Amino acid sequence: AVSIVSTGFVRELGLDSGIRPCGMTLKSFSQDKIQIRGELELQVVVAGNRFVHTFVVTDLLDTEFLIGDDFLRSNRVTLDYSKCRWVLHNGDNVPFKEKPENVKQQIKVRCSKVTIIPPNTVQYIRGKLQAKGVNFKGV
Repeated sequence: AVSIVSTGFVRELGLDSGIRPCGMTLKSFSQDKIQIRGELELQVVVAGNRFVHTFVVTDLLDTEFLIGDDFLRSNRVTLDYSKCRWVLHNGDNVPFKEKPENVKQQIKVRCSKVTIIPPNTVQYIRGKLQAKGVNFKGV
């Protein structure tokens, strides 16, 4: 998994002039090609620890950035899910939340068939949710 950053976020930071060509090809979970604008070296600070890493710049991202496995490996960062924390190369422990703060509501969903999601992967499941006054169809 590669670390990616949204084109909009790069523009907000005023760093779009630093985007350089990238020969990488990215594909979505459905194997569609994802348009890449290039790559950009960014400084990331986690609990006072500064990391420099190259992110792939793309329009197809609905959040500012995603830290991928490449970042974790190259910076010797491990994730301790049992204690909800990052373990940095120098031994620092940085807690993270299991649920993002911006999640307003959780809905339990019952699946009509068993879906096995392998470890270290992401799985998108097509479905339909019905709630009071709302119909939502999603991928």
